[in-house]
Amino acid sequence: MPVKLPNEWDRDEAGNLQADFVVHCGRSGAGEYARTLSAVDTASGWWEGEPQMGRSQKASEEGFDAVRQRFRFRVRELHPDNDSALLNDLPWNYCRKRRIAMSRSRSHEKTDNAWVEQKNRTHVRKVVGCRRCDTPAEQALLRELYGKLAEFQNFFQPVMKLKEKVRVGGKTHRVYDEPRTPHQRLRELGVVNGKQRAELESATRR
Repeated sequence: MPVKLPNEWDRDEAGNLQADFVVHCGRSGAGEYARTLSAVDTASGWWEGEPQMGRSQKASEEGFDAVRQRFRFRVRELHPDNDSALLNDLPWNYCRKRRIAMSRSRSHEKTDNAWVEQKNRTHVRKVVGCRRCDTPAEQALLRELYGKLAEFQNFFQPVMKLKEKVRVGGKTHRVYDEPRTPHQRLRELGVVNGKQRAELESATRR
């Protein structure tokens, strides 16, 4: 499976996802507990989250399938970190059957998955916190929460996108574009059809 570096991403093509787990074990890693499968589109910033119980390969495959179907465009590539629950034969075969490319990060290089690492903090940890979630009822609550949270973040929260880095003397200055919501960025990229556009517009009016 190829390694993909941060400078190799096409930031103007929707459908390339970074994915990662956020664990909800509290102060103890003993026993079984919930994990949030967090996934973000690198071009638009569109985010989806799905809680799963445990880290079995089958649970991870089912979690990704649920997330994939909630994205409003075709998934072209899946880029997980090196967690064996995400990087194994089941997701690989799943992606091959659906013509989804797969790549991975370098070991111990968090910057390779910077887009999803940021969402892990802003969309999961800041909302859910660090408490332990280990019951089906808590998993169901997380799923309901992420459904509403994804709508709020994707339709109503503008984000900036880095355009370039300019070096002036000994300092590097980052230049950002005009803040826009992930929904607006998707429309600008032209990747949603008429039916999907109507669904998106309907969601913003709810």
